Order: sequence, then C-alpha cells, then structure tokens
Amino acid sequence: MKRIFALSWFGILRRIWLPLLVESALFSVHAAPIPHPEMVMPESPDAANTFLVAGPFAYNGSRETSYIGDEKLVAPELGAAAAPGVVWEYFDDRLFSRNYDDYQDLFSYLYVKQGREPAPQVMYAHTYVYAPRDLKAVLSVGADTWIECFLNGVSMLKEIDLPDGKVPDTTGERDTWRRPVQLKAGWNRLLVKVGNTEAGRLGFYLRFTTPEGKPLPEVNFSALPPTKELTIQLPGTADAVFELPMARREWPYVGMRIDVGNPAFDPMEGDYPQFMVTPKLLPNASDYRFVASGGVAPYHFSIGGPGLVPGLQLHDDGRITGTPEAGAALGDYEFTVCVTDAAGGIAERRVEITLAERPNRWYEQARIGSLIHNPTGLPAERVHHWVEIMKQQGYRLVVPIAYNNGCMRFYWPSPFNAEKGAPDYIQPYKDAADELGLKFGLYIGNLNNRNPQFTPHQQNLMMLEALRRFRPALVWFDWAGLDGTSMDALYSMMKSFDPELIVLVNCHVRGTQGDWDMNCVEGYGAWGSEERDWWLWPIHFPWPKRQVPETWRKPVASTWVRPQDEPTPWDACWRICLTLIGEGFVPNIDHTLLPADVPYSQEEEGRGLMELHHRIARWASPEGIPPLYEAYTEVEPGPLPEAFWGYDLMSTDGNNLYLLIMKNRHGKTGLPDEPTLTLWPIDRRVEAVIWMNRNQPLSFEQRGTSTDRGVTIDISKVENDPVAVIIKLELAPENVVPKAAGGRTNLAAGKPAEAWSVDGKRKLPSNGGRSMKMGVDGDPGSVAQARMEYAWSYRIDLEMLPEIREVVVTFDPRFFATHFQLLGSRDGKRWQLLAEEHSDQGGTYRWRTDAPERFRYIEVRGLKPDRRGMPGNQMAIAEVEVYAD
Repeated sequence: MKRIFALSWFGILRRIWLPLLVESALFSVHAAPIPHPEMVMPESPDAANTFLVAGPFAYNGSRETSYIGDEKLVAPELGAAAAPGVVWEYFDDRLFSRNYDDYQDLFSYLYVKQGREPAPQVMYAHTYVYAPRDLKAVLSVGADTWIECFLNGVSMLKEIDLPDGKVPDTTGERDTWRRPVQLKAGWNRLLVKVGNTEAGRLGFYLRFTTPEGKPLPEVNFSALPPTKELTIQLPGTADAVFELPMARREWPYVGMRIDVGNPAFDPMEGDYPQFMVTPKLLPNASDYRFVASGGVAPYHFSIGGPGLVPGLQLHDDGRITGTPEAGAALGDYEFTVCVTDAAGGIAERRVEITLAERPNRWYEQARIGSLIHNPTGLPAERVHHWVEIMKQQGYRLVVPIAYNNGCMRFYWPSPFNAEKGAPDYIQPYKDAADELGLKFGLYIGNLNNRNPQFTPHQQNLMMLEALRRFRPALVWFDWAGLDGTSMDALYSMMKSFDPELIVLVNCHVRGTQGDWDMNCVEGYGAWGSEERDWWLWPIHFPWPKRQVPETWRKPVASTWVRPQDEPTPWDACWRICLTLIGEGFVPNIDHTLLPADVPYSQEEEGRGLMELHHRIARWASPEGIPPLYEAYTEVEPGPLPEAFWGYDLMSTDGNNLYLLIMKNRHGKTGLPDEPTLTLWPIDRRVEAVIWMNRNQPLSFEQRGTSTDRGVTIDISKVENDPVAVIIKLELAPENVVPKAAGGRTNLAAGKPAEAWSVDGKRKLPSNGGRSMKMGVDGDPGSVAQARMEYAWSYRIDLEMLPEIREVVVTFDPRFFATHFQLLGSRDGKRWQLLAEEHSDQGGTYRWRTDAPERFRYIEVRGLKPDRRGMPGNQMAIAEVEVYAD
C-alpha cells in the first residue's frame, strides 16, 4: 500500500495504469450510496470435511514409517485405538473455525485448540466415501507439507508419484496433485497421511472431481463407519443434540465459492490486469451436508419440528444452504433432521445451530478507523497523548503497523525478529488503547515478500504469537498471499484463535486474498489539491459476506515526504470523512507520525499532519459541550430519503437520528437559506431537537398524524460550520403502542428496561447489541434477550408507582422460559413474588389480581433454561404489558 513497490515492475505499472482508473466508472464520484450487490453463487465443490483423526506422531524423517500398524487395513471407529495411547477422534474444523474453506486445519486443531507445542509431526485422517455406483473419478489434494492417500487399502498418491521426481510445492494450495481413481459402488475407505518437515502449517485439502475438475455431487463423505440400520451419520448418542457449525447473520452458511467468471464479481468488466485476480486465493467452501447410511438408498432429508434459522434451507439431498436474515433472532435454533429411505424407513436426529452476529458489524457501526504508520515516530511517553487525540476525533480503533512496510521489519520483539533486543514499539499503543477504551488492531504488511526471518510455513507461528501477545480485534493485511502464503491456513488459524477477529485486506479491486471480512479500497495519492481530494472513491464490492468497504487515505500531498509539506486543510479532510460515512463507507485516515530519522520535539505537534489531527480533535470534542463524534460513530445509515442538504444517520440503539448538514463535491448544498427544515417521513415521536455544534435546543413541530408524518425544525438561528452543522433528534422508543385493546394504558410501553443476572448482582449486556426496550416496544416481532448467561432476568422501570392489576408476558415461540417467576418491587432491591410458572412452550402468560399493589419495578426472572441444549434454548422477551385496570 505504500512505497514498497516503488522500484518494482508493479510500481512502474501503477504509475502508468492507475491514473487511467480515474476515468473509469469504478472510481467515479457519485452522489448516492451504491446498494450492496447480490452475487450468484456457483455450485458447491463438495470436498471432504468430516474425518476421524489420530495423532500427532513425532516425524522421524522417513515418510515410509507407519505409526498405526498396517495402513492398508485401517477402518476406524470413533474412540477406537489407533496406536498405544492414541484414539480416533471426530474432526470437522468447521465446528471451531469460521473461515470459508475446504482446508482441513490440523494446525489449529492441535496447537490453537489443544495448546500443543508445534513440531514436525504426522497426522492421520480417515473418511468413508460413498458412491452410488462404480465411478471413475479424480482424487484432488493439496497439503502442508507432504501427503499420502490410501483408497480401499491401495496407495493412490504420494510425493514419489509426481512426474520426473519433482518435489511438490509446499504452499498448501488446493488441487496441487491429481490422480485418477476408481470408486466402487457403496462405501469406500480413504486414509490420509499428512505431515510437515518443520514446525508450522499442517493440513490438507481433499475432494473427488470429474476428469474435467467438476464437482461430483453423487459422492459423499462420512467420518463414521456405515451401518446396516438407517442412521444419520453424526457422532454422539441418538438422543444427544449435535451442534452444527455456527451461523452468522448476513453471511452464507458454511458454503461459499467465488468465481471470477461471475459478472457480479468483476466490477471492471474484465478490463483490469489478470495479476489482480489470483484464483488459487479465492474462497472455496462446500455446503454443509448431512449423510445417511443403512436402509435402502437413495435418501431424502427433511425437517421435523421447529424450523431452521430464517434464511437457511435444508435440501432434499441433505445440504443446508442460504444466508441468515439480518433481523433473525440471535441464539440457538434446535430442530430435528429426518431422513427417509427408498423402503419408507425413517431416522431422526436432533441438531442445533447457533446464530451469532457477523464479526465485522461493530467496525461497520464504528464508522471510522485508523492506521498508524511509523510507530517509532513518537517516544513511548507521548503515545498515550496521541491515542487520546484519536479518541477525541471519534476513532474507535487503533491500528499501528506491526510488521513489514517494505522493510521486512518487526516492530515488536517477535521470536522471529532477527533484530534481537529491539524495543517493543507496539505495546505502548495497545496499553493506551486499553486504558482509553478503544479497540486495538495490527497492521501486517506484505506477507507475499519472502522473508529470511521465517519460512512461509512459519507464518502461522509468527501470527499466532502476535495474536496471543496483543489480542487484537482486527488484523489489517496489505498485499498478502501472492507468493507462498496459504491464506486458508493463515485465516483459519486466526479465526480459530478468535472467532470474532476481523480480517481486513487492502485488496483494491482484486478481492481475492482469501476469505476476508472487510476490504479496503486504497485512496492512494488522493490528497494535495481540491481536485485530487475527492479522487479514488470506494465502491461497494460484490461479496457473498455482507461487508462495508473501508477506504484508506493519507491527508498529505501525493509525494511521500514529511507530513508538514502541503497538508490538506483539516476541515476539508474531515468533510470528506463525514461524506464517506454519510454514503455508507468506513473512512480510514492515516495517523502517520514523524519520520523516524527526524528527532522528535513537542513543537513538531504544531506542524503538518499532527496539527491537522489536533484541529479535528478540537472540532469533534469541543470544550464544555458533548462531543460531536456522537453523530458519526456507532451509527447506521439513516431512514430518510436522500436529501439536498446532507446526510442522516441513526444511532445503533435506535434512539437518536443525526443530520449532517454540509456542502461537498457530491452535490450537497448545506444549510438551507430558509428559516425551517422539514424532514419526512418521521414515524416516531421526536422528544427533543439539539443543535450539537452549540449544544442548544431547537424548537420544532410534529403533528404525527397518518397524513402528516413530517417534522419541521426552526433553524433560523443555526449558523454554518467549517465542516458540518450537526442536528440531533432524540426519538421516543420505537413502535410504542401506549394503548391496548379496549383503550387500556400499557404502563410498560417504552419504559427503561434492563437485563440482570437471576441473583440480581450483575447487569448483563443485550444479545446482538439490540435495545432491551424491544421487550416493551409494542412489537411482538422484536425481542429482548440477554448475553453472557442462559438464565437471566428482564427488569422494567415503570418510572411511577401505580397500583398494578395485570401483567402480560409474551415469549418468543422458539426462545422461552420453561421455569420463570414474575416479581414486583417498589425500590428495585426488595422483591415480592407474584407468580411462578413452568411450561414446555413459548407464548403468552397472564397474571391478574383483584387486590392490586403498588410497584415501580416489574421483573420476569427466567430460571430455566440455564444451560445449552435445554428446551426453550434461552428466554427471549417479545413483550411485557403492565395494566392498572
């Protein structure tokens, strides 16, 4: 991303080719957000993903050594002995790694999940392969580092099978080696022996294809041996609930494949150089697929009982496909999978899918990120001050460069750092971020450059040490994977270590650096003049996983010189940032510090880039009033139609609507000349309007009728601002219905609500960041649900002390309490039990008394379920109503 390619062939090409992109539709300036494009997915590759594994065994230098007896006779069962002290264990890395791949990540299985010490080792993996008839196929594999396969006891592929005795490439690419094989009708035994020759990556890919490389959907795999009785092949007892791989909102379930021949993938319609598309690095993951054995084939799968996660489908052949809906309730979805054979036999198995929020959503909502180049540019004692300036601007994330920006340099004392005794430049930034409540990330540059300090196989070890040391929330990769780096192996390890970790890549228009979570469109050289300031605008890249593009920009002249030379004016810089946020992107404004060879002095902070950031901080956090950054961080795109005056943003809790009134080169005209500004439609009651730049209330009018949904604000006294006029509308709770049927008043409607532990000692966060008011919003389709603990209490503050005659509690039909108590309290400390209920289903429960008492607080205390796998999953409150009559 920086000057690393200045003397390379790419640097020359960039100087010739990149400026031409300014004329293309890809980087053209647009006034309205581009909608997230849909992508047509090609067929799933149907690779083997379930195995029984045994090991590890210390590699003795000979690949001919057998560690489990006669390898040709192996037909393992779960829990059976493979060698003294070693048993066959169930393995499906999709249960612990969320990376979209068909790579069997034994490295993470051994070293991340089990905590073993990396070493040259050998592992065995076995799967049973079903073919409906005799089939000629091609066995296609790739491995870290060497592999041998036995099909029905016959060695099919090992290193010596390569033509001319060539040594295989050791980068672990899929489909490295291909061998014609014959599958017999029915079940076949397939044993994989895989090893590495140095501590580092360990894993493999395996699938059967047609001779042309097409998938063979008739072929299926089972880790467990086939049975005569009709059975769904999953480990555990028949009455045990099997946990399937986790699902994420707005991301495909398990299966994903990118095809550069897909028109939706190619935003430049094939006109860009092909070196920017690296097919071997494109995500390639098979669908999750149930397998049956016994009975009489063929088999047909269906669902019994409650349905799947909204947005997913179970197909007749056992595959689960689809993308969970954005508004689907988070939590555990338990259902029954049924299989019917050709003779009418039926087998069932209870399974569960946990639906979680997509990890990149918090960064998308934070709306602003940063890179810090040259972390050596400040002495350690000044780092905290610099990070504090970032927080005052509204940044939620601190990302210093940690490794290689063309210099092959480590900025922390990594075990792989050849510069022994070098200072730790990264830890002070981590400490400051933690102290100031900001998230922390790492910039990792140019893993495609072969580094003599570590081998390609040791990249996993290098990154694992960094993850353990710094616990980052995000890793920002620059130009990774073009030379010797297996992105599947690397990302799988990272996401196994922390399933919530974000992988953000600087992928320009390629988008091919493996299974990334967010992409950056680099605004290289997009500063230095009024014309260039708005150059290289990002695009919404077509990607199966919902993501919002980030754009990196550095507010100095396009030449790589000291920051104080020709800096962009601070107000122009920040106006571009707010425009990017308003149009649905995430701006990343570099915080590059002084060059390391320039002696630091405190006076330098009054010059150039540092002064620019200080000025922005003073604007965003004005003295004596609430910070303005509230309006552009922790926000979503607003609900209003596109406006001439600027942009609207909604706080993530849904309580505030912000207007960013500004002039820009995208057609926004700023503060109107008229004395009033009318917004339409506004379907929620506005409780207050604040001119945030001065922290002054503004008068407004809202009729709130079915024919007049507008709000008119008096802006006659509002003055222009060098960046943006910011107006906040404080909204009443969403969809509040204060009157119940028959005209009764629901005293709980829109009142403050919280989640507590059942012992009343700990306040709990909400699941998925949703407001707890969703349980008192009048909409039974929205739910309030706690996070961190299965058993929890829902507490409502009525903000008054009425006589209460009736309380109505409605649970979500899939997530409900099987044992709960209804309690009332005057002070929130001493509680009176009103009712106690046991049930085996969700729905509505009504408590009514003829002897009303006064309570300010009402609590629904869900005692059961209190652990995973119990009926009801976890209590979710759809609605609580409280009546005095």
